[in-house]
Amino acid sequence: MVVLRAGKKTFLPPLCRAFACRGCQLAPERGAERRDTAPSGVSRFCPPRKSCHDWIGPPDKYSNLRPVHFYIPENESPLEQKLRKLRQETQEWNQQFWANQNLTFSKVRKQH
Repeated sequence: MVVLRAGKKTFLPPLCRAFACRGCQLAPERGAERRDTAPSGVSRFCPPRKSCHDWIGPPDKYSNLRPVHFYIPENESPLEQKLRKLRQETQEWNQQFWANQNLTFSKVRKQH
């Protein structure tokens, strides 16, 4: 992240102001069978259409992880595509795992 210093103040530029975009989804819907166990509260946000970078969204309500919207270049090689898909699948698994883990923890904590 770029940090700009004007005099004695430190200025951090905002990451994204378009996190509340309607109709955008984080990634293609995969793993729907795993989503039955915990609520799917993945934040829906979308970067500008001309963005050439991955974008990180606000923390998920249930997993506390920040979802990533992966950039897909036009000339993506098969190896790059495989890596991106593996990253997306790993992110989806982590989101679901931590949502379930946090939900279970909250239930057990309320019982005691």
